Amino acid sequence: MHQENRKKRIPGIHSYLAVIGELRQELGKVNESINDLRDKISAIYKQERENSPKNNLYKKLEELGNEIKALKEDRSKAFNSKNDVVGVYENVKSEIQPEKGKKMMSAQEIDARMKEINLKLISSKCDSKTEKIFEMEMENLRKQKKNIGMMEQKSKLAVDMKAKLDSLNAEIKDLSQKIAERQSVVDGIKAELKEISDQGKPKNPAVEGYEKNIQILKAKRSDLSEKIKAQQEKIREKEVEYDKFLEEMAIAQALEKQKEEIKQRINALEEQKNILSKEESKLNPSKFDSIIFRMGSLNLSGEKISLPVDLALYLSQHKIPIPTSPSQVEPTIETLKSQKENFANQVVEKRKEFESKISDLERKISEEKKTLMEMPPTDIKVLKFKRD
Repeated sequence: MHQENRKKRIPGIHSYLAVIGELRQELGKVNESINDLRDKISAIYKQERENSPKNNLYKKLEELGNEIKALKEDRSKAFNSKNDVVGVYENVKSEIQPEKGKKMMSAQEIDARMKEINLKLISSKCDSKTEKIFEMEMENLRKQKKNIGMMEQKSKLAVDMKAKLDSLNAEIKDLSQKIAERQSVVDGIKAELKEISDQGKPKNPAVEGYEKNIQILKAKRSDLSEKIKAQQEKIREKEVEYDKFLEEMAIAQALEKQKEEIKQRINALEEQKNILSKEESKLNPSKFDSIIFRMGSLNLSGEKISLPVDLALYLSQHKIPIPTSPSQVEPTIETLKSQKENFANQVVEKRKEFESKISDLERKISEEKKTLMEMPPTDIKVLKFKRD
């Protein structure tokens, strides 16, 4: 908020920001004091723990806890190994068990029978049927001998697995016993700790004093925080007020701009009207009246007359003979009247055209002025603030 206020440059909030700065400094000191008191309390508790009879008991509990954890991990590994061994042992047993019920020849008996068949085949002449019977029997004996070898291997594996299983069971039992022994010691220590706790211990008076001071400081901190919030709320009100002012100023500026544009249009129309009026005045026959009047006002008492330079120049420019005697004045006046009448007849249409254009401009000027008069008044104070 502080950065936004600086960016907007909201007027009238400097004093609030200054108060907030002071309050925050004081709040920082209060927080430092609270943290310092808490550190002192922690130091007292730490020293009490180190000097307390519980301290050694807690250390012993920690040691036993670590030992129990390690023993349980070893037992868990032993259980996992046991599960693996049991799986192998059960598989081997399931393969050996069906063969135990069968009547089977021993390896020596098989060898003796195979030797006997070989001798018969060598020593006596046998027909093809007998030879085939002997060959089938020999093949069967060889299969039996192979099965006997496999059974012997499986039997040996079963014995090995049983021995390993017994070893693991013994290890698990030993580990469980050690865990139980240490857990018993742990239970005894916990009972001893509970007994010490039940006896109770008065709170350290220094700690009580520190805690009381912390509560006082917390109340002060809360009060400072509320004061900061109050100042921030005033800034927020100023910000709302300033935003409203900016909106009003924008409206006033827009209105003033519209008025200025209308005034400029009026001035432009007035300028056009003046130009046309000036041109139209050149077509007005009444311009002859001043010349005629001046001619009629000349002094005719002498034999000769002398015209003013500008009057003589005008007559010369319009190719009218300059009178030199009183008798020539009246004809000159008649000539001027004749020129006036001719001029008036010549410029009738042109004057109507000018009058129409001037009338149209006057209508537009009137409409613009009416629009300007109907517009609401501009708040001068808002515009004055902008100028200041």
